[in-house]
Amino acid sequence: MIAMDRLKHISDVIDVEKLTPGDYEKELARSVSDQTRLSVLASRLLLDTPPEERFDRITRLAAAALRAPVALISLVDDRRQFFKSAYGLPAPWSQCRETPLSHSFCKHVVATGESFVVDDATSSERVAGNPAISELGVRAYLGHPIRSPEGEVLGSLCVIDTQPRRWTDADRAVLADICGCLEDTIEAKYAENRWREVLDLIPQKVWSAKPDGEADFFNKRWHKFTGNNSSFGMGWLRSVHPDDVERTKAAWQAAVESGQQYELELRLLTAEGDYRWVLSRAYPLKNSANKIERWFGTSTDVNQLKMLQEERRVISQELRHRIKNVFAVGSSLISLSARGGSEEVRKFAAALRDRFSSLSRVYDYVGTDSSDRLISSRGAERVQAFMSRLVAPYVSNDGSQRIHVHGDDPVLSASASTPLALAIHELATNCVKYGALSNDTGSVDLAILNQSDLVRIVWTESGGPKIESPPQASGFGSSLIATMCNGQLKAELKHEWLPDGLQVTIDIPCSMFVAETMADA
Repeated sequence: MIAMDRLKHISDVIDVEKLTPGDYEKELARSVSDQTRLSVLASRLLLDTPPEERFDRITRLAAAALRAPVALISLVDDRRQFFKSAYGLPAPWSQCRETPLSHSFCKHVVATGESFVVDDATSSERVAGNPAISELGVRAYLGHPIRSPEGEVLGSLCVIDTQPRRWTDADRAVLADICGCLEDTIEAKYAENRWREVLDLIPQKVWSAKPDGEADFFNKRWHKFTGNNSSFGMGWLRSVHPDDVERTKAAWQAAVESGQQYELELRLLTAEGDYRWVLSRAYPLKNSANKIERWFGTSTDVNQLKMLQEERRVISQELRHRIKNVFAVGSSLISLSARGGSEEVRKFAAALRDRFSSLSRVYDYVGTDSSDRLISSRGAERVQAFMSRLVAPYVSNDGSQRIHVHGDDPVLSASASTPLALAIHELATNCVKYGALSNDTGSVDLAILNQSDLVRIVWTESGGPKIESPPQASGFGSSLIATMCNGQLKAELKHEWLPDGLQVTIDIPCSMFVAETMADA
């Protein structure tokens, strides 16, 4: 049914039998030079392309199915016919893979829009004088139109015999079915080319890899960025900074083996000869059996962001250094001021220096990455020890602690130390200015409650100035606490302005803490 439908489909209704030879030649020239048809043909990007197995498979099938020595996929433009695939074609035509239109039988398929059947070329009115008879040995010809979805005839799928032969309706039906497969293959390749064009337009370096991790595609932006035209397989590693090669190989291999997402920042050598940071990501495409069929990845230029991060890190370190210098200068001035003073003055100076030293240690936790280094160098950091260090400077004149830390003692993750240190430090600073620590008798209860899905930290002030009503506006310190808790700790923050003092509750998700088994290890 499919084959017969194809045989009945004609793009241009032409009664060629009624045309005179001169009119037929005019119609032939008009058909092959039609600009719409030529535009569609050019858009398929098949002309002058090298042989491909997917097309060679079709000509082999056609030759075998119809027991013909020659089968061709012939694409006809306005000056020649180009053979995208040629089975059994003699030299030198098999090497040049085209003939001028003077040698073409396939142009008749384009002209009529239907199958062209020649049982014996030497006695055919249309092709008896065609040089292909003597030069290519064509005696019998059967060609079926190759159509685009737009209805344009691109050329012909044909089989050729070197002997006269009577082609049957069954032969025509088989060739039509095979041509249907060819048309699907052409459109699949066209879709691939269109996707490649889209991928080349995307402002990303796009690539793909086979299931084993061997790269098999890079878009034009990758090649323009790296200048590396030998990136396929594992050749892309030649563009990676030498210091990043081993960790990049390890990360990619781990992703390929596990089937998990690949994500890594690394440096790539550009076509201009300098290295730039990129963020590479890849996701596996899996089939219904959960087997990886292909990897699709992108590499995004993040060099400017990395430079900004580095500048921020340097500024942060410089700020911490200067703040700690302030404490050091303050301690030195206290010592100089107390020199030669009475015993009572020296004791007071020593106590004041201890407070300065304690405050200075608090700033070990405040910085871009210093907290991570501090935590990792000490091993697992438990919250009570962490909190105690933060509040150590806040003591009474007799040396007793005014902020009392108690409760459960989970293990704090390194990523949570800086925002939590900043939040507690701001609470303590505000408490000294306005709250329970603004006099000599007030105190703070700092409770840590490890619950099933969160860790609750409760800051309760008492003994300070009585609170008549909540403040009408919040200052920078309060905004900083909210930012640290909501943004970096992913915590819920609650203020209660009780008559005896402020109570702040911070509910921190358990993801910000380390499991006991990990801490013990």
